[in-house]
Amino acid sequence: MNFHKHLLRKLKEAKRAGVKLRVLDIGVGAGNQWAQAAQHPSLELWGTSLSGVRRSGFPGKLRVCSAASLHKKFKEGYFDLVVSHKGLHGMERPGVENVVWLLKPGGEAILTSDFFTDFPADNSINSKEAARHFKVVDYQSGELKEGGWLLRLRKNGPFKSGGIFGKSVEWPISGWKRLGGKGFLKSVRAARAKDELVDFLGDGIAGWAYWGTGLKDYSALPNFDFEHFLKERLNQAAQKSEKLSVLDVGVGHGGQWQGLLDHPALELEATSLSKTVDNSLKGKVKLATAAKLYRHFAPNRFDIVVSNMGMHGMELSGIENAMHLLKPDGELILTADAPLKKFKLALERAKENYQVVASNSFATKAGPIWSVRLRKK
Repeated sequence: MNFHKHLLRKLKEAKRAGVKLRVLDIGVGAGNQWAQAAQHPSLELWGTSLSGVRRSGFPGKLRVCSAASLHKKFKEGYFDLVVSHKGLHGMERPGVENVVWLLKPGGEAILTSDFFTDFPADNSINSKEAARHFKVVDYQSGELKEGGWLLRLRKNGPFKSGGIFGKSVEWPISGWKRLGGKGFLKSVRAARAKDELVDFLGDGIAGWAYWGTGLKDYSALPNFDFEHFLKERLNQAAQKSEKLSVLDVGVGHGGQWQGLLDHPALELEATSLSKTVDNSLKGKVKLATAAKLYRHFAPNRFDIVVSNMGMHGMELSGIENAMHLLKPDGELILTADAPLKKFKLALERAKENYQVVASNSFATKAGPIWSVRLRKK
């Protein structure tokens, strides 16, 4: 499918009808890809970003929010077309629900992602519940460059009460009914007061609560066990009666840190895109993207910065931020499921700014994974 031609066709139809074509781009990036199309008189363009940075000037109206929080920024049934090119950042399931809610009846969405989740591989897009809300026009998985999937859907009609893929405690639909004998879901007002609490599996537990790879597996570097490395550094610091400052970027639920929180040498801080973290980390987690770490932490603050799939498309700016926060000789251990070109750029930039201690990359059916261990000069 040629999206540019599809968009022009839609714009011509809108012009003939004397109306505006309302388009939303989720995760717009720099936004300059819209420079030419934005000149069309029939286009009303909106975009979202996790950072709000307009590197080249997005020609539309921008809102800072995640894919799971679109309903907080836009009205139901407002858009004719919603597009996202790898901009859902791990919130694919709630993102699709939000997208369907935002579309007008008959509106279309064209979405791609290379993020590692069970959706939509679990076939929930073809469920009876999903069919009530939208028709799958096209779905491709593992056939795109660098892996990932493409989903094109068309909304059937007005959104019905209840979530598409399971009960959601944040879904902004009034008139919730008792489901599954588990009690009433939160009201719209109460639900909106929470941040991105999305029930991925329909069991009343927020999806974020499942994201917590063990520290042992925090890196894809050969012959490197991050948990063992960290314990050695902690013991060395304890022997000197010093503290070891560690930052985990994109901590997930955070339960993986429970076994080390009582270590006398550990000073742990973390970031997340959600307020939903393990109780043991309360007060240690700040809401921040990898591109905005410098706003939340002082330079030369940490001995170790680690991120396991937690930079969400902001790997290069995340590396720059991490180097800003690290003490001299401090180390960044980063694992990402991002395009290999970012991996290569990170290694190229290392020549002037930091030392590459180790690196590794490999291919999977869903796309590439790579790890780097970098030391600040």
